[in-house]
Amino acid sequence: MPSDVLRQIKRMFPMLKERLLLNDPAPSDDLTEQMDYVAHADKALSLLVVQLKQWTKGVPMSAVWWSVYNWFARQPEYADGLSRMLEALLYTNRAAVLHPEISRKLYGDHIQTSVSRMERFVACPFSQFASHGLRLQERRIFRLGAPDIGQLFHAALSVFADQTLKEGIDWGAMTAEQVHERAGLVVDLLTPKLQGEILLSSKRYRYIARKLTQVVGQAAVMLGEHARRSVFRPVGLEVGFGTGQPIPRFFTTWTTESGWS
Repeated sequence: MPSDVLRQIKRMFPMLKERLLLNDPAPSDDLTEQMDYVAHADKALSLLVVQLKQWTKGVPMSAVWWSVYNWFARQPEYADGLSRMLEALLYTNRAAVLHPEISRKLYGDHIQTSVSRMERFVACPFSQFASHGLRLQERRIFRLGAPDIGQLFHAALSVFADQTLKEGIDWGAMTAEQVHERAGLVVDLLTPKLQGEILLSSKRYRYIARKLTQVVGQAAVMLGEHARRSVFRPVGLEVGFGTGQPIPRFFTTWTTESGWS
């Protein structure tokens, strides 16, 4: 709906006649109507871009805008802007072949590939280039999601177990109060590292942090009960396996009694 200001102007000046002006001049407009769009230099330059874009598609351009183009071409202060504008109009998005040195910096001397990566390359080479060459990642949104909470739980219990293992503390021998106290210290240690300190950003998130501390503490108490009732004791946490890791990808242990296991 039209603005209420227009209604007031019509009431104040009943003899005024309305005239429709489009955002961009139409090729069918006469010379006078075309000249109405030529005013401030910056605005005229943006309108000139639209006119030249239409001209490259075969739409005729009024002589007024050719005069505007010649005027800008003679103005030194608009030389850079006009040059960039022409480059944008004539630009074609064609993928160039990467220099071998650039490819080596992106991918290295040895490529470790997989079936899914080759399938991605066949489906869309640029997608493979963006994910494995440029290593682009989706921008993270500043919010607390289920994966972030799961990551906090995993990290908290891992740090809790690692500390007790290094300090030689029997998890099963700890009281519930001791477990909750240590769990709170672990969560306080990890909270600033989660999603750009999101749990410290507001009172609401601080309340969520306290609830998460209670959940982690209760889980640690249950794991302590498991440790108290069993003889299972971990000898390592987050032990890596694969190429260059303590445990290789494939290994076989031979024994004289059972053959192999």
